[in-house]
Amino acid sequence: MGYGLIALIITSLINYTEQINQGDVLPLKKYQELEYESFNFQTQKSRVNKRETSVLDSVYLQSNRLKFRAFDREFNLILKKDTHLVANNINIELRYSNKPSEYLNDFFSSNYYTGIVDNEQDSQVILYFENQNSSNTSQPLIFAQIRLKTKNLSTNYYIEPLIQPNGSKNKQKYIVYKSEDVQSDIYANGIFNTTFCRTKYAFNSMSSVYNSTKSDEYSEIRKKRQSTNTEPRRNRCNLALVADHKFYREIGNSNDRLTTAYLMNIIASVNGIYTTTKFNIEEDTDSPLNTNYGFSIEKIIIHKEPSLSDNYNSANSSSDSEVILDQFGEEDWSSYCLAHLFTYKVLNNGVLGLAYVGSPHKNNVGGMCSEIGWSRKTSRLSVNTGLSSYKSSSSNQGRLLQKEAELVTAHEFGHNWGSEHDPRKLECTPSSSDGGYYIMYPYSNSGNEINNNRFSSCSINYISEVLKARSDCLKPESTAFCGNDRVEPGEECDGGMKGREGLDPCCDYNCKLRPNSECSDNNHYCCQGCKIAPQNYKCYSSSNFFECFNDYSFCDGVSKDCPSPSQRPKDYPCNSYDKGKCNENGQCNSLCRQMDKHYEQCKCSNKEEKCMVCCRDAFANSSVCKPIHNIFPQVSLTYLSEGRPCLEGICEKNICQPKIKDHMRRLWKIIEKGSISAFVEFARRNIVAAVIVISLAIWIPLSCCIHFCHDKRIKSEYQQMIRREYQKSRLVNNDEFDDNFDQ
Repeated sequence: MGYGLIALIITSLINYTEQINQGDVLPLKKYQELEYESFNFQTQKSRVNKRETSVLDSVYLQSNRLKFRAFDREFNLILKKDTHLVANNINIELRYSNKPSEYLNDFFSSNYYTGIVDNEQDSQVILYFENQNSSNTSQPLIFAQIRLKTKNLSTNYYIEPLIQPNGSKNKQKYIVYKSEDVQSDIYANGIFNTTFCRTKYAFNSMSSVYNSTKSDEYSEIRKKRQSTNTEPRRNRCNLALVADHKFYREIGNSNDRLTTAYLMNIIASVNGIYTTTKFNIEEDTDSPLNTNYGFSIEKIIIHKEPSLSDNYNSANSSSDSEVILDQFGEEDWSSYCLAHLFTYKVLNNGVLGLAYVGSPHKNNVGGMCSEIGWSRKTSRLSVNTGLSSYKSSSSNQGRLLQKEAELVTAHEFGHNWGSEHDPRKLECTPSSSDGGYYIMYPYSNSGNEINNNRFSSCSINYISEVLKARSDCLKPESTAFCGNDRVEPGEECDGGMKGREGLDPCCDYNCKLRPNSECSDNNHYCCQGCKIAPQNYKCYSSSNFFECFNDYSFCDGVSKDCPSPSQRPKDYPCNSYDKGKCNENGQCNSLCRQMDKHYEQCKCSNKEEKCMVCCRDAFANSSVCKPIHNIFPQVSLTYLSEGRPCLEGICEKNICQPKIKDHMRRLWKIIEKGSISAFVEFARRNIVAAVIVISLAIWIPLSCCIHFCHDKRIKSEYQQMIRREYQKSRLVNNDEFDDNFDQ
């Protein structure tokens, strides 16, 4: 039964991975346990002059730091919030078998961070960190991936919560381990050459419901958008993530928060791989449009119980990966770029993943951005889908660790985005000494070599063609998040850092109003003590800063928002233009527009007119900028106010004084006068120019002197060399050289 699928058969990616339950034997040669108090999380808001910071410092200027010690070294993580991973309108649905769904509203999705390791030149950090003070839980979650790269090796450190038995009151602990310490039967038993991918194509058995000409329009639409540049860049594939009841029970430990955090953490790690990959979208290889393609989580569905109907989530669901994916595709996922199912069950033939392959061709369905298709067995089928199983297929059955799980899903998404397996070409399947195999290699790899978390040039070429054809369905990356002091869609309030720490009296850590709070003092101008302010309470809203409106307004006692302030009277002086006045619409009119609504103020270019108020006809195609008194005879000669900008300078006593060239002009006047006091005064007023002039005055003569001395020394050495050669020659042919030299 062909469905244009890629059947990911990761037969023995990790064959010895036990449940990470307290008391179980972990599949790790070495790991360390830490308690929450071992992690020192600090928020820093530095106020540093930009000139004193490097580019890297400026990126993390207002940053967070996490410090801890493990494996005999100190880790100092410099972090910033990841505002792109989770969509503003994220929906987390909890599904039951025989009652309506519930929604997880108190999950603090802005606990995600990206960053670097201090003093590590090539490092990457992805972190989920719950602050115990603000997460309202005695068992806060911490997930982290820390990558340290050398020439051909990548040392990855992972942090995961040590799963507690349900109902346990023991203190939460966390394990820290290195990727090379993962014990796996796949290497120990020498079965590294076992293939984990099987491909099967049968596009003729599936057709698309959508208009076949749509894909042809993608490239043209993209070109038009790039030329007009009127819309934000579309570079995020919005995801729907679904966890079946077995995944919820075994991986999530029947915990809503843990399941949600685990799913988000896997996508955060995968997203880090994709966003740092340079694709071939633009001909200019250095174009920023070639990078930063990634994912945004828009929907999460967690099945807390088995479904009563026969589907992918039923208690006795099939172990055939194709059947499961077909059942998963019976739901309509056309609102998303991709939908991915996470399960915890051993699938037939050791399969750990299955995904439709994306294609740039209009007649081929499947993969990212595919709309509803149909097959001979089902009338309608979502084909923008894939699945991952996090249960090892070995005899020592157990869960995959975070390190292994992210590679499975990254590989699956690679197929969804159009990548085939890496062919046996030197540039796409390099040896271990050259960095090892890439993500889309059809055989298992350890994940420890530097290429194991990268795409090969072959995969990049495949994916680039799909992105060119189908990127129109991608969405702009999100920049909003809870904790930035701004109320955004989906938020009732935003207490900023105080709210994030649970210290805001009106707004909780999830940007929702606290019980009995009507508003937030931090966000609403007509709010006092979390209650709506009384009538006639003076307020200052963002609209109060228009100069043709009053500076303040008064609350009405009903709304939490400050009413618009009253307008200033007509002809009230305003400063947007020199000698400007407010009009009846609350706008500042220039003197030119006061005379005629078709005219606007401009800057004259003639030397003697540069500091005059000048106007031109805004509706004329080739209107000349002229002094206002030359256009409107009733207006006398009018100059710009002192200090107003003119063309290439500032007006001083009705003369346009250039900002830069003026330094040199005044310098020549000082030289002509020959006055030391005048030069001292010039230097005091123009320190930068004086330093440059003095430096040149010293450097130029000194350079000439050095050059002269150098030439003289070279000439002297050359003459001495000629004499030595001459003297040597005389010893050989004394008479001949004497005669020739005398001549």
